[in-house]
Amino acid sequence: MTNYRGFKAVALNAGQSGSCNLQNGTHKNVWGVLRGTSATSGSVVLEGSGSIALEHLAVGEPFPCYPVNVTCTAGTVYILS
Repeated sequence: MTNYRGFKAVALNAGQSGSCNLQNGTHKNVWGVLRGTSATSGSVVLEGSGSIALEHLAVGEPFPCYPVNVTCTAGTVYILS
């Protein structure tokens, strides 16, 4: 297990989305996401290309990535910076 240190965690609840563009987005210096509950669903759009469904991430485990946009349709997801 790796220990991660986050200086800021912003919760997104069902129906919310957050722009994580590192240059001019809502959240700056984002390095990962964390799925809050087992009922969490939504998507993470990654920098470069591709996306990940939140349903495929482990609950409570930080997922290191450079997201561009995070959308939560159910539950809670945390944007880590």
